[in-house]
Amino acid sequence: MNGYAFARRPSVRERIAAVDNLLAGSISDADGVWSRAVAWILRLALEQAVDELWGVLAPELMRCPMRAQLLALRAYAGPGTSGEVGALWAALSRAAHHLDYEMAPGITDLRRWRDQTVELVRALEHVPLAQQNFG
Repeated sequence: MNGYAFARRPSVRERIAAVDNLLAGSISDADGVWSRAVAWILRLALEQAVDELWGVLAPELMRCPMRAQLLALRAYAGPGTSGEVGALWAALSRAAHHLDYEMAPGITDLRRWRDQTVELVRALEHVPLAQQNFG
């Protein structure tokens, strides 16, 4: 072994639970960065759900950049779901990056993005079932 210990990656549900804690105000030491932290965690959860889909259907896609994965998603999840995933990923990416001239995302946007993330994670979990050949 090389001496490095790797921590277990949080599950998508654990990431959503962390977002819920931040949105509820139960993490008090996040001060001014909590809203961008929520956006980052939601983006990570969405990316992880896409990775988990590729792990089942097309493991080679896990090595591609996320933008390429989102393009490939259309062939597996259809234009509706893939378009929603891509739009949410782009919104979370913009919100997570700090720019001095932009305000941090507001609680209304964060809650909407949280709900959209949960909905799209569920949709992605069902894609492998739709890909099965039952004939």
